[in-house]
Amino acid sequence: LLFESASGHALFSVHDPAALTSATPDAVAALLAEGAAPKAGKLLSLDSFHPFASTVDAVASATALADGTLPKALRSVLAAAMKKAKDKTLLVQDPKLGAAVVKKLDGVACLANANVQEIARHIRENLAEYLGAAAAGVDATPTPAADRAMALGVAHSVSRYRLKFSADKIDTMVVQAVGLLDEVDKELNTYAMRLREWF
Repeated sequence: LLFESASGHALFSVHDPAALTSATPDAVAALLAEGAAPKAGKLLSLDSFHPFASTVDAVASATALADGTLPKALRSVLAAAMKKAKDKTLLVQDPKLGAAVVKKLDGVACLANANVQEIARHIRENLAEYLGAAAAGVDATPTPAADRAMALGVAHSVSRYRLKFSADKIDTMVVQAVGLLDEVDKELNTYAMRLREWF
């Protein structure tokens, strides 16, 4: 399962795919709640963590993923991981990202559904525990405080980017102003007609 965080990309192994992908979303949530991290190691484990080199890389990756495209760094990570895990399905949270992965990487099957969302929600809620439990065996895992700080920085940067490059914003204001003038003109005409009728 591919999990995107503000600090980097994490790849998790799902040890019981049938139980987590064929059940209902509510059943998956209940199953994961029973084995809360790090006890959920029987169901999930962190395979690898690939941190971003800087906030700029994190913002670029977040922007690309929001647009449904596959960043180059992530493509190389997935290509290497899927070579080791042949004949396995990659679980992703976004169907657009899944389509981009299938298009860019030959022979990779992707699955994105409500069950994957439940698994990702469980990971997000317990990310600190997973990273802490795997810190000894997985390189470059960030501390919870570092991950929170990175998340805040990336959120601010992405928000600034979205607001700065919103080309429709000025046009929307012009359209609304023209519409308001038309409404005022109609109201004036209506009042003028009523004045003529009364007097």
